[in-house]
Amino acid sequence: MVFGLSSFLTEIKKNKDLKIFLFVFTLGAFFRLFRLDLQSPWEDELFSIRASSVTSLGDLWNWMKDDPHPPLYQTLLYFWFQLLQPTVFVGRLLSAISGLLVPLAFYIFAPVELKGRIKVSVSALLSLSTGLIYYSQELRSYSLLVLFCTIQLAFVLRLVYEKEKNPKLCFSLLGISLLASYTHFFGFIWSASIF
Repeated sequence: MVFGLSSFLTEIKKNKDLKIFLFVFTLGAFFRLFRLDLQSPWEDELFSIRASSVTSLGDLWNWMKDDPHPPLYQTLLYFWFQLLQPTVFVGRLLSAISGLLVPLAFYIFAPVELKGRIKVSVSALLSLSTGLIYYSQELRSYSLLVLFCTIQLAFVLRLVYEKEKNPKLCFSLLGISLLASYTHFFGFIWSASIF
């Protein structure tokens, strides 16, 4: 463990792009988590809290049978509330964590052949985008959807850069596409556009 931390710190000292990424990522984390519970919840957020704070998974599915949205986010939120507690802050924290993972996912999953400056630039845009920060502070499925779509984009870029098609990567792309589709209908549209 100490060896891993030591090599990571050495890599930070050597890699200027990684330093910039970590700075921008930290800034994005601050903006996403600062005053997370400042705004009062609005109607859709109250629906998410009410639906996901039921006592059983069966009750959740009954509650959602008339809801037009795919069930993945509400189901994850149900388990999140079981783990912690059904409050606005805790619910928004799940979205904030999903939003925090967006730039990190691009930086990690983007092809190795992609220049470090491009990775850092895209990650900076994802970290500091006011729209993504705003949706990371809402108790809705949008930041989780953006996370899955970002991973899809990184996988598609990998497929473009690779000379030989990797079946494992293709199946991973399919799995992430299914997760995006079960998170929000726009995830289905995005997934359909890349296949």
